Formats: sequence, structure tokens, C-alpha cells
Amino acid sequence: MILRDIQEQFRMQYNPEGSVLYRAQCRMLEMLSFIDKVCEENDIKYWIDSGTLLGARRHGGFIPWDDDVDICMPREDYVKFKDIMLHNNPSNEFVLQCHETDNHYFGTWDTLRDLKTEMSDNGKRLDMFKYRGLQIDIFIIDDRCNKQLWKFLRFYFAYLINAPLFEGRFTKYIRRSVPFSFFLLKKVLLPLSRLVTSPSKKFLYYANGMFWYLRWDRKVILPLSKIEFEGKFFNSPNDVDKYLEIMYGDWRIIPDEEHRQTHNFSFNFLDDNR
Repeated sequence: MILRDIQEQFRMQYNPEGSVLYRAQCRMLEMLSFIDKVCEENDIKYWIDSGTLLGARRHGGFIPWDDDVDICMPREDYVKFKDIMLHNNPSNEFVLQCHETDNHYFGTWDTLRDLKTEMSDNGKRLDMFKYRGLQIDIFIIDDRCNKQLWKFLRFYFAYLINAPLFEGRFTKYIRRSVPFSFFLLKKVLLPLSRLVTSPSKKFLYYANGMFWYLRWDRKVILPLSKIEFEGKFFNSPNDVDKYLEIMYGDWRIIPDEEHRQTHNFSFNFLDDNR
């Protein structure tokens, strides 16, 4: 059985045409096309990442049960992209969610949000956000990352910023300190971690502050290539197979149904309610 046949079986099982997930994936494809256009017009580097890249390589598009999109940008390119989105956003349908646009957002990476949809989850964290639409996570890539510093910063973020935003027996007592902890992380600790870490000419990393420590040889990523995703072509790392191997090991194996991970979001299309 060829891959396209397997993909079609998955589609029929998880997101047949007209299903909520199918509609959400179609909308996220529009969002990704928007980012691609902005980056192309402004000479900004980006590439699809994580489960989105895995889906492109293994399925030819979305992993059938996936409910978000991931991309990467080198730090200097993200600064350009963020400036465009904050000061000259060419769209009235999408917004960049960062602390500057949503003071209840305390992420260490920023997110493109759709204004025509709304997501909810089992907890209350999303309810705090100003923007809750379908999302594309934008991960920053850096030329430096000290593993010990990364461990400390991850621990700091997980316990002083992220955990108090969820319901918990003890976290509610430190929830009020989250804005200060976030300010200290973004304005002091993360910039300081870059200053004390030497840049690498050989490797690229997920930036300090990310939940995952990953390192690639520059030649695995650059120069960028193109990969087909849902019938369109988007930027990808130069060596997609090696990139995915570093992230996932044997990425070719399709996990059993009980191990297929999603974010367990539910989606509401706002146009349907008008």
C-alpha cells in the first residue's frame, strides 16, 4: 500500500472533509501561506518545523490528527517579522500574539493567531488570553545555547511562569508573581544567557527559553530547501531526513493510535455563529 493510500485512510478516520479538524487544518494552511508570503516579500528566512515538517515528509501534509503548525526563524529574521506584524500587519485576519499584544500571554516563543476561530482546552489557561484562535508557533533559532543554562531557564519557566497559570493546589499562591517572573526572564535572564554564551560557527540551536534542547549542524538546515505540504511548497531544512532524525529518532514509524499526540483543543468557527 503506497503512502498516499495510507494518508487517505488516516484522513477518513481523523478528519474527513467537512469535519472540524479538517476545516481547522485548511485554515492553518491559509495562515502558513500568509507567513510564507510575508517572508518571501521581506527576505525573511523561515522553515516548517516539528510535527508540521514530519507531516510534510511522512504524509505529504498535515499529520492527520495534528491540530497546530510549527515553524522556525533565525533570531534576526524573527525580529524583522515581529516588527512587520506589530507595526505594519498586512492582514486583518491574523495577529501576532506576544506579550506586547496580549499582556496575559507569557510564552517564551510567540504565536500567529487566527481572528476568525477560537480554541478551548480542558483547562483555563487559554481563557486568559486575548487571542485564542488557531495558532502557528514560531520558534526562534539561535547560534548559541549552553545546555546547563538551558536547563536552569527551562526549570525557571516551568515552575515560576508556566505552572502557576494552571489550576493547582499550591500554584495559585504564586500566580500573582508570574508577570514579574516573566519580565525578569525576558528582559534579564534570557539576554544575559546570550551574552555569556559564545556563538557557534558550526551549530544552530533552539534558543534558550525553549522547552526542548536541540542542536543541528548548520549544513542540516542551510541553505534552505522546499518541501511539499498539502499541495503547496514551503521552506524546509536542507536535509529534512537528518533534521527529523535529530528531533524524533526513527520518524518513519507511524505511532500506534494510543500514542498519537494532540493538544486536545476544541475549535469554534466564529463565522458559524453570526
